[in-house]
Parts: sequence; structure tokens; C-alpha cells
Amino acid sequence: RAAVRGAARVGGLGRIVVADDLERRTAEVREAVSHIQRWVFPTRALQDEFHANGLALEDAEVLPYGIDEGALDLPVIPDESGGFRFSFFGQFMPHKGLDHLMGAVRLMESRLPESVSPWSVRCWGHGSLGRHHLYAERAFESVRSSHRVTNAGCFPPLDAPRVMAETDALVVPSIWMENAPLTVLQARAAGVPVIASDVSGVREVLDPQRHGVLVPPGDVVALADAMRAAIIAGPRRYTPDPVVRYSDHLDRIE
Repeated sequence: RAAVRGAARVGGLGRIVVADDLERRTAEVREAVSHIQRWVFPTRALQDEFHANGLALEDAEVLPYGIDEGALDLPVIPDESGGFRFSFFGQFMPHKGLDHLMGAVRLMESRLPESVSPWSVRCWGHGSLGRHHLYAERAFESVRSSHRVTNAGCFPPLDAPRVMAETDALVVPSIWMENAPLTVLQARAAGVPVIASDVSGVREVLDPQRHGVLVPPGDVVALADAMRAAIIAGPRRYTPDPVVRYSDHLDRIE
């Protein structure tokens, strides 16, 4: 432990976290929490996590994110090549499952009909400057020979409607719980089908009978199978159903 504590910076990324750091962080969080009178959570799943760690439910309320649905009500921007377009939105971090998505890509390229069907995966987001700084690099390196995957980088938040209009299916391959999956709510508002991991937070806002497909988290084969089914079915949109509009919040806030 002394050796770890005394370790210098590793690869320029900062000091290694040790037990004392975690204990100090926990103490500071508890001190901050003691001043909070009312908790507001965007999903019941997140509220349940806090309740399991001692938060009294009478001190909490679930208030889902509000979505400006009108901004996402754009016509589909067709793909000139006629291919099927998958999109990934999020941090290029382990808990978001980017490496599992790349594993699904490799599997799809090895079998029919996906290996000959026109489809692509655009990954919108950014990597980490911390201890996972090599994660994204390695994930994309695993599909370096593929012409189907694009590291598209980040886009301004106001461009989300346009990016959704250029997406035939959103892929959310998270392997940990999602607090409040804003991208899933945006996809619902745009009528874009979603292929997502069956994790808490996601399953709360995604009806697999209407909005897409839920697959076991970390199951590369199931993810690839769901993507294959989407390719075979072809691009489609469903009529956007109500998520939570800003106006729905006003009465509760007032």
C-alpha cells in the first residue's frame, strides 16, 4: 500500500487512487448529502439505488427529463448509398459497452447476410483523458480493417435532431445501469428504433414492444443478432409517442 501511495504519476494521468482516497471521498459526499432536504431523480431506477443505500423515499421524488419533442420531429434524411445506419451516442468508456459493439461488428462481418448487406456504424462521442484513455483506441483498433465503422467525434447538442434524422437505429450497449438515458428519450421523440442493453434506467423508458429491442448486457451475440434483424427488416420509423414534454413539468415545478 505504501508503494502504491508513493507512486508518482502514471503515464501523466495522475495519482493512483488508493483506499484513503475512497474513504475521504465517501466522507465528503456524506457531509454534502446531510445538507440536502429534497432529492429529485430522473428515473425510479436511480432513486432505488439511493434508497438501497439508506435514502428515505419520503425525501425523494421522480421527475423524468423533459424533452423538446418538436425539435426532434424532423423528416428522415436518406442515406445516399441505401445502407442501414446504426448510431452510438455517448462516452467511449467501458461502462458504455463500446467494445461490445465493436465485437458485434466483427461478428456481423463474418456471417450472412450482414457481411454483404450495406450497413454502417457511426460512433458519436469522445474518449477519456483519465485511466481509460486507451480504451477507445483499442476498441476502434479491433475494427481497423472494417470500412463500416466511423469514429464521428462529438456534435453540438443542438445538432442532435439532425443526427437522429440520419440514424436508422440507435445502439445503446451499456453494461452498467444508466441513470437517465437521454439518448433513448431523444430517439423515442424522433421515432428512431433503439437496440439497447437490458439495464435498469433503460428498461424503465424503453418498451421493447414499441420502441425497439432489449438484449442482455455484454452479450455480443445477442447484440449482433438484434442488429442483423434490424438490417433485414430495413429502415423504419414509428410514430413518435409522448415522452415527457417540458410543459408536463411546469405544473409540478410551480
